[in-house]
Amino acid sequence: MWYLKLWAVFCTLLFLSLISGIARAGAAGAPPLPVRYVLLQDSSFHATWVQTERRVRGAHQALDIVNILVPEFRIRYLTQHDRGDLRVRLAREDELLITMAVLPELQSGRVQWVRIRLDTLDPTCKLSMRALVAEGYEKLIAYRRAGNPYMNYETRRDDVKPVVYRDGQYWTTPDDVLTEVYVVHSRRTWYPTEADNVTLNPQARVFTRADIQRDMQAAQTAGGEEAPELGLVLSSKLLLGKRTAARYEFWSFAPPIVDASLTYYGATEVAYEPGTGIVSAKYNEYFHLSAISPDNVFFTVKQRIKLPSVP
Repeated sequence: MWYLKLWAVFCTLLFLSLISGIARAGAAGAPPLPVRYVLLQDSSFHATWVQTERRVRGAHQALDIVNILVPEFRIRYLTQHDRGDLRVRLAREDELLITMAVLPELQSGRVQWVRIRLDTLDPTCKLSMRALVAEGYEKLIAYRRAGNPYMNYETRRDDVKPVVYRDGQYWTTPDDVLTEVYVVHSRRTWYPTEADNVTLNPQARVFTRADIQRDMQAAQTAGGEEAPELGLVLSSKLLLGKRTAARYEFWSFAPPIVDASLTYYGATEVAYEPGTGIVSAKYNEYFHLSAISPDNVFFTVKQRIKLPSVP
């Protein structure tokens, strides 16, 4: 019976959630990772700094997102992994996308950038763009080889800060920065269960929250019983919710975790534009907003700055 399968899914998710809680408790006593600074000045990589803003309940909020788009052939030169492993191999048309979201200070809603002198940084705290991309791909491989788990903390990190060059100065941020790894993989798919937590698929079938509610009601009407909870089955999967000529909006159910860090949740909704990357996102847990709250809207793009800008 379907409800027995649902119960099995629920028990599995509950068990994994408990295990993740134990892991988080152990990590809580560990010292934080040292911050590393990435100088965005490698002209062999395509990067875009997107500045955005929105108003929530009358208050202004800013969000900056740095995107690094890497075509598949560049990944081949950067890494030595076996391309015969279908679990991790990228298609020739794929792109690796690394985003660095600079989150605002919650009280002021502002994103801060402060001047920095490169010669004051310890060499061990510096990370090249090439190393950031290679480490991002390693994290993607770990996620793939783990079977694309719904509890995804492999492809996110909070120990990296961007360094940009503008107006004759180097700048970085004291704010929280969440770095995430995605794959842009465009192919026609029909079932939402084909999605995962890292793939942005512009050709996927559009599947919204309203579609889920409709399908659950249809299943209940047909079976005369309570329909299975699709939110459990689709937990953390990035689903295409809206498609326009040049923009694709993806959404997901947040994983069933309580009191976890942002690296466990990530951006639960993102707006992707080809050639740029993520141009807006919603960090529900960070901003303490419900996914269905009318106040929880996408940020509006103010400016796009091509990087690197070199002295």
